[in-house]
Amino acid sequence: MSSLLFRFLPLHVCWLASLGIILAYRSSLTTTAFIVLLLLFVTGAYGTLALLRKLPAGLLWLFHVAVFICWGCDAFFVMAAGRNTAVLILGGLPFALLLAPVLVMSLAFMMEQGAIRIRTVLAAICFHTSCLPVLILATLLIVS
Repeated sequence: MSSLLFRFLPLHVCWLASLGIILAYRSSLTTTAFIVLLLLFVTGAYGTLALLRKLPAGLLWLFHVAVFICWGCDAFFVMAAGRNTAVLILGGLPFALLLAPVLVMSLAFMMEQGAIRIRTVLAAICFHTSCLPVLILATLLIVS
């Protein structure tokens, strides 16, 4: 259990932040929004762990680095979009949840087998889905 905790430590830190944001803002969220965010968090975390469980340690740390590069791309997109709400909602969510993880993971794992590339891309999408509250709060902090 401790080796599993250590292997996924950077992801666990992000998940704790995401869960903390969900719980901290539960009073201002509607019940439906709270349940949807909680379901996205749980299914995204479970999907990420299931897809990355058999990844070798070296490739797993490459995944951790690539995920934070994705977050840097997301922050750059938010800064470029500025306060344009339509661009942030219609362009930011697909970019943050799909385009950035697919591009970064495909480039980071370019020399690996196709199955490993597909698993890491899907795991990155699941991870970003589970950390949606962190991405939303970071967007609000960057824009304000």
